[in-house]
Amino acid sequence: MVKMADISIEGMACQEGCADAIQANLTKIKGVNAAEVKYESGKAKIEFNPSLVSSEEIQKTITDTKVKDYIYTIKDVTITSKK
Repeated sequence: MVKMADISIEGMACQEGCADAIQANLTKIKGVNAAEVKYESGKAKIEFNPSLVSSEEIQKTITDTKVKDYIYTIKDVTITSKK
């Protein structure tokens, strides 16, 4: 089964640095099929296999991403089954 995570992220300063770095780290995770992070909306959309990776691991990857001194926090998470 595939799930979709919609995650609101606070603390991003731009697309080219922050959002792209978070997206690159998310796509390296085994079990993440696709990830799109947009600075403008402050949101990440992630398609993942919950039998390979948990929502908590995905969130930790976001908050552990380091770009300069920026700190990213998770504001909201919605998980749905992909139709």
